[in-house]
Amino acid sequence: MMTLLVPGPKAPGKKLDVYLRPLVDELKELWENGVQTYDKMSESTFNMHAAVMWTINDFPAYGNFSGWSTHDRLACPVCNEDTSYTRLRGKYCFIEHRRYIPMNHPWRKNTKDFNGRHEMRQPPRKFSGDNILDQFDYLLPRVLGKHPNNKDRKRNRNSEELNWMNKNLDKLEESIVIILCKLEKIFPPAFFDAMVHVAIHLPREAKLAGSVGYRWMYPVERLLGTYKKYVRNKARPKGSIAEAYIAYESSTFCLMYLCDVETELTRPERNSDGGDPSAKLLVFAQKAHPFGGHLMVEMSKEDMEVAYWYILDNCDEIEDFRNDHIELLERESHDNLQRRHRKLFPKWFRHKATTLYNQELRSVSEEIFALAQCPDLRTVQYIGCVVNDIRYLVAHVDQNRTTQNSGVMTLGLHNGESCEFYGSLVNVIKVQFKRGFKVVLFKCHWYNTDAKGKKVIHDYNLTSVNINSQWYGSDPYVLATQAHQVFYMDDLKLGHPWRVVQRIQHRHVWDVPKRDDDDEDDDEDDDDDYNGG
Repeated sequence: MMTLLVPGPKAPGKKLDVYLRPLVDELKELWENGVQTYDKMSESTFNMHAAVMWTINDFPAYGNFSGWSTHDRLACPVCNEDTSYTRLRGKYCFIEHRRYIPMNHPWRKNTKDFNGRHEMRQPPRKFSGDNILDQFDYLLPRVLGKHPNNKDRKRNRNSEELNWMNKNLDKLEESIVIILCKLEKIFPPAFFDAMVHVAIHLPREAKLAGSVGYRWMYPVERLLGTYKKYVRNKARPKGSIAEAYIAYESSTFCLMYLCDVETELTRPERNSDGGDPSAKLLVFAQKAHPFGGHLMVEMSKEDMEVAYWYILDNCDEIEDFRNDHIELLERESHDNLQRRHRKLFPKWFRHKATTLYNQELRSVSEEIFALAQCPDLRTVQYIGCVVNDIRYLVAHVDQNRTTQNSGVMTLGLHNGESCEFYGSLVNVIKVQFKRGFKVVLFKCHWYNTDAKGKKVIHDYNLTSVNINSQWYGSDPYVLATQAHQVFYMDDLKLGHPWRVVQRIQHRHVWDVPKRDDDDEDDDEDDDDDYNGG
């Protein structure tokens, strides 16, 4: 970071060129002549050339640094001379975002909800690099940030002398247009300043230049906010920041070498999940940590049969046992195959696993043997659970809080087709097996999301569900690790009892696609081909 302090009580404006002149001279020297630089790896020197790829600044500083006016009628540097603006009592407003929607969209001819006129104009053209260079040729010469004296100073400039600009993103680019058009129906024109309008160009910028976080001031401003908290002596703010930062760096360096001591760097997260690291079966090795006032409850035999079947049906390690049992039933009859399989499999699996476990070679592991035995009817129930570093709370506790942690979503099958199940968490149940193994289940109320019954509505990227319509009441369980957290907001358009489902990406949680060993082998083969192998 190159610090540049510009003295004075006012913003520098166009006079910023005076302070940038030494920087520009050094950049020219680095680009044209280069500078001798020592390379530690090769222990030799080389001629290094450097260039500015982009600058990081906020929107007002963009105007000072580049010369593009960010507060006038053509404040949008992307729309350039095609910017749509409206002047209201000295303030410029940037509305008419219907230009960006498709030409056949019904909002194009909607005069009641917008400005009373049809909007049949094409979107603003996208300026190429050659177009921008052409605008450079018509710029007036500037000396130290000021225009030279001439009598034609206030003449009307033509368009060539105007200012210049130095599978999910496609959806975002379409969605932001719809969002701004919807906002035009609600908010007055004065709401749409330049900062609201430039949001329409962010998806395209991200596609061209990468993440906004690496090109805008957000991470820098957050870091500066941290530095401001270091100030203790307001008469010497820079000295306070430097002293506190050195102390922080020194303590952090020392903490990295402290073993067997809980420090700021090694202490567990607030939402730390549990799990049995020694277990091999996924149902036993869930990263789930129930918490809250636990209560010992004895489940009925019928409820336990439902919960136990769900555990068996979702244990991938016993898939061979399930397939063998289905083949055995198919030899007898194909009638009600799945129903008979669900009813008879637990008993058959217990007998089969016990026989194999008692053999001298023990063909099955201790965990499969424990899973095959009927679980204890006495379960432990909790009010919350931490799963994959995400905190869940049951619905009746959530109702008394300003936050919401009871919404769940899971993927499943309905009538043979994939379906997203939305619901609310009712209970956290720990089912106990022999040898100390346990499985954490979520008992939920599932909202009816059958698209044929119009119980779920998809409006663009929004999904609304009817919380009064429920289904799968006889099959309420899901493994704790199969749940994804969602939030429900009131649907202002449909009203009660409809809720809009909001899915978010939690901190420190990323959806990374899995790669098989075969894929890695293919990548190695590609590298060999590239290297001439």
